[in-house]
Amino acid sequence: KKAAGEATTKYMAIAEAKGAEAVTYDNGTLEQYIADIHNGRTDFIPNDYYVQTIAIKNANKLFPDFKTKVGNVFYNPSKAAFVLNKESVTLQEKINQVLEEMRKDGSLAELSKKFYEGEDVSTEKEEIGGKKLKDLPVVEVDR
Repeated sequence: KKAAGEATTKYMAIAEAKGAEAVTYDNGTLEQYIADIHNGRTDFIPNDYYVQTIAIKNANKLFPDFKTKVGNVFYNPSKAAFVLNKESVTLQEKINQVLEEMRKDGSLAELSKKFYEGEDVSTEKEEIGGKKLKDLPVVEVDR
């Protein structure tokens, strides 16, 4: 199978480790990725679940004749984080404080649902796509 993506991402490294042929793009657009799946140049796009969900929803609006969907293949559960200067202790404390306030008043969940197609990504999930996160495979790669 042919995997579409940026050359140096973890997603592509995992796809290659599992035997996929890499078809790489340099700053490719959503339209390029989806068109290449539609025309058979590639078979799949390994990427973040929520990014893919939003991308496919938008692509299906733009290109209703394209038959694309988010697959039900999950691996390497991960978390997101901010990258800060080690000396930015005050900034980190302020970010943590604001995030906690937003969790408590519900505004973080509201923002999440607004920008992630109704999903609340501000809370840790036990499963995704009907699969328990603790049971997902982890593929080790050097990148």
